Amino acid sequence: MTAVYQITAYWDENTGRWTAVSDDIPGLVVEAKDFKQLSKNVSELAPQLLELNGDGGGDIPINITAQHSMRVGYPMAAE
Repeated sequence: MTAVYQITAYWDENTGRWTAVSDDIPGLVVEAKDFKQLSKNVSELAPQLLELNGDGGGDIPINITAQHSMRVGYPMAAE
């Protein structure tokens, strides 16, 4: 069993959805419109996948790292 299961969440600007994946939990791919729903989906699916993979049991420590890149505009300095 992994000490803490690592999950990475990415914001997809094109689809307007979060996607979560994990090397620690084979088969985990979750999408949601917002981060709160993504976390809920992960908490429901991760234990099922761990059980199918013969791992887990009891309380499962999970760390979700979120990545959200964007561009912001700012006024140009006057010359």
